[in-house]
Amino acid sequence: MSPTRHRRGFTLVELLVVLCIVGLLASILLPSFARSRAMSLYTACKGNLKNIGTAFAVYASDNNGAYPNSASLVCPRYIAVFPTCPGLGGPNYRVTTAYTPDAYTVVCLGNQHQLVGVPAQYPQFLSTGGLVAP
Repeated sequence: MSPTRHRRGFTLVELLVVLCIVGLLASILLPSFARSRAMSLYTACKGNLKNIGTAFAVYASDNNGAYPNSASLVCPRYIAVFPTCPGLGGPNYRVTTAYTPDAYTVVCLGNQHQLVGVPAQYPQFLSTGGLVAP
């Protein structure tokens, strides 16, 4: 009787097939993960804009309906730290105030939101219309 041979390990073809399958799955899933991350950053940016709008409304109710500029808004009574867009970091919200009529607009200047199909200069928070996010 001849001794039986026990095969140890994998053949090169089996390893190549497994690597091809893993590569195919990764190429399918990675773009959806990137889009999910960009969407979560966009949602956080909209939340920041809503918080800034709420702080402006509280300031206006304390000051006879007058809206502040962004510098006077930063105090413990209204907002401790002026937020930044989580996708970019740094000062990237632009506050535009108009005194006749008394109104304001807060715009995110980041371009990271375009990864999820949002045009430039959005999202916005308007004193007259609230959050504007396409």
